Amino acid sequence: MESVPNNRTPVLVVDDDSGLLLSIKTTMLSAGFPEPALVTDSRRVLELVREHHFHLVLLDLIMSHQNGMEILQKIKEEFPSVECVMITAVDEVSSAVQAMKFGAYDYLVKPLPSEKMIIVINRALEKYNLRHKLALFEKSPSFSDLKKPRAFKEMVAEDEKMALVFHQAEAVAFTDYSLVITGESGTGKEMLAQIIHRLSNRSKGSFVAVNMAAFNKNLFDDEFFGHTRGAYTGAQVERKGFFETAQGGTLFLDEITELEPELQGKLLRVVQEKELYPWVARILEVLMREL
Repeated sequence: MESVPNNRTPVLVVDDDSGLLLSIKTTMLSAGFPEPALVTDSRRVLELVREHHFHLVLLDLIMSHQNGMEILQKIKEEFPSVECVMITAVDEVSSAVQAMKFGAYDYLVKPLPSEKMIIVINRALEKYNLRHKLALFEKSPSFSDLKKPRAFKEMVAEDEKMALVFHQAEAVAFTDYSLVITGESGTGKEMLAQIIHRLSNRSKGSFVAVNMAAFNKNLFDDEFFGHTRGAYTGAQVERKGFFETAQGGTLFLDEITELEPELQGKLLRVVQEKELYPWVARILEVLMREL
């Protein structure tokens, strides 16, 4: 089976199960995506990518003729900007790690959960588009080409390298990616973060700046995750943490490398899963009954 729409499509789906291909196609169309290209013969993948310039390839791991891992390596060697998502019937950590090492964007396990698959496809395409925009800026950045130059009026800059930074800020502001801003002390990292916040769809929300060097294990959970009333002795009222306070806005974590590694792990989970849980009194009540 091989199907490539006449209109240019950004997605190619590769699997030797034609039934699964049609199912993925239906799910994508119902979610508003363009019709994807479909192919069951793994030997055709590279030729199709060369011919049609896909942005994203969904690739089954186990197939006849060539396995998905081999094809992934070849795609990333020849087309490093193309995003790849691996699909497999076996949930193995080692395979997932290997796929990520070879440059896969993500790893989905069959049966494919429709909602998660759509989210992954959307984010992978967004990443491709963002990278493409940033690559264009790197060629000849100019302050005069900024779409919203007034947003940067508080930052004094003349060097072309800063023009590139400003263009990058404009490009990433509309996304929901977590960003890392690096630079020497006093170069205006927080000011740039505020500019990105004002340019973003979150501009009506709060901008919350937090100095990470000021927190230890005793303060961290309560300050960042908050608590419900009665969660522990002395918790007389419900308290919102920094994450909840910044919901709908931007949370700027300054000097994040100063935070203890154990606490960085807690932050990483929230950033990856985009979910958090405040200290809940009911959990403690259950534990007390069990003691």
